[in-house]
Amino acid sequence: MRFSKTIFVVSTAWVLGLALPAVAANQEEPCKLEAPQPDLIHYISGYPSYFAKISADGRYMYYIGYGNRILDLEQPNTEIIVPGPYDPVPAPPTGPDHRVKHFTVPSPSMQIFDNEKFLARMKPGETVNLDDAQPEIDGARVGSYQSMGTLEDKGDGKPTYRILSGSLTIGEYKIGKGQTGHSRTVCDDNGRYQLPMLSKDGKYIAAYDSDEGVTKIMEIQSDNSCKDVLNLGFPTGKVEFAYDGSAVTFHADSFSQSDVGNQFGSPSGGTVKNVYVLDLTKDGNKLKAGALRRITDNSVPGHNSYYPSFTLDGKVAFIHGEPKGRETSSSLYSFRRVPFREASASAFPPAGETTCREGAAATFALGGLMQRVCTKLFEGTNASGTEATLWALSLQPEACQKLVSQNWQKYEAAIKGDATLLRANRFEQAHLDQLTKGAVAAVCPKRNPNQQPHHPEILVSSDATNPGLASPPEDIFLQRCQSCHDGANGVTKYEWNKLNLNDLNRMLIAIQEGAMPRGNLPNRSAALQPLVEALLQRQGELQEREANAEQ
Repeated sequence: MRFSKTIFVVSTAWVLGLALPAVAANQEEPCKLEAPQPDLIHYISGYPSYFAKISADGRYMYYIGYGNRILDLEQPNTEIIVPGPYDPVPAPPTGPDHRVKHFTVPSPSMQIFDNEKFLARMKPGETVNLDDAQPEIDGARVGSYQSMGTLEDKGDGKPTYRILSGSLTIGEYKIGKGQTGHSRTVCDDNGRYQLPMLSKDGKYIAAYDSDEGVTKIMEIQSDNSCKDVLNLGFPTGKVEFAYDGSAVTFHADSFSQSDVGNQFGSPSGGTVKNVYVLDLTKDGNKLKAGALRRITDNSVPGHNSYYPSFTLDGKVAFIHGEPKGRETSSSLYSFRRVPFREASASAFPPAGETTCREGAAATFALGGLMQRVCTKLFEGTNASGTEATLWALSLQPEACQKLVSQNWQKYEAAIKGDATLLRANRFEQAHLDQLTKGAVAAVCPKRNPNQQPHHPEILVSSDATNPGLASPPEDIFLQRCQSCHDGANGVTKYEWNKLNLNDLNRMLIAIQEGAMPRGNLPNRSAALQPLVEALLQRQGELQEREANAEQ
């Protein structure tokens, strides 16, 4: 929609009085992004540090926050402080009831605790300090940043766990007995592999290969060596395996300046991190990559989603951080839980795959087309071919089809002549040359017919500020309304102190139509009331100033 200098006179009741539609009225804008809505958002105070994992039942978050904590995601201000300064990790569920029986802490040795005894002492609305509790097993020191798999579970309450540390040291532990055998180093990496994470069955390791600048999945061999079974072809943050091995989830940086981004650094006001899920299938001695889903659509610097982990029932939970009000150096953090199967899916062939090169060429061509058309979304950043392609996964399926149909002919020659696309090592020039508009449109994200709109349950713990509650107008603006999608131009950015009449008119109408703010907002009328009143006041001031100038 285009706006002239026509003055729109509106009221607060008019803006807030209409029903909020699920999405903006125009469903087919060619740069429109779409991500599945969370079913739960839990705001917390403070900064959740380098580790966070959800329990298999999706209720409890294990994280570092001024010590190790277990947070009840479904009740506000309900948590337990557990032993150790870092890395509390829940075990995979065991037994016929599929419950999480244990959790681990690497402080100072690898300690295993009875999870159910801790949860039984939780009290609604309270923080219970159990940091002096004793472990059920106190094993050898094998390092921190651990992950866990289950090697044996007879249903007798005494499973055997395999634990992998960040230094690629592995140990086995049997409940009721202790550590079995000696700890050992796997993969013989000489520092090559970073961020190693173990699959839930204890057989595979995902790690960042610093020699090649990509994330790989490897199978542990009987001689403690590791065999490559899947090369993702790009760098990611730590990888988390699904409980049945059917998928992995990870976060990756957007707008990095090279193929090796900053996935491993702390989120900051200048980073943009997004969460992905990649389907896996077993193909002989190899793993085969399936559909890739982008779970979040962060695009504004300082908005970061990271450290995702799975639940048993098909959800992914992660940390989300974004600027807190007008203080850009301060962030607001929450844990978010998303039904990932509802996200639109797209094929993303792995590096070195020889049977899907035509599809890989089409997928990368789509990313190249998006980068050329949606210029405001990319803010002039020269994203790598892989990064632009990952962005295309967030396109609304209908928008993607329109993007291709309206723009392929104009940019076809430029995309086929873009040598940077070949750097991904997934296809050759001949595959690009053979592309047609139909082939590119065929790789657009596919909508899941079972996708349902969610109205997330929102909880607040401690003194966390929830942007869904009444806040100062500028805070609401910064958190919810600082940008909006603008057709083929991508994203329009707004600055609070530089809003003109066109901006104000556009924002007020967008609020009235439900197009702004994006996403579900509880208590919408009450939450947006301060912002709408401030916008109307600013509108009146500018109208009066303009009238005086004309006189």
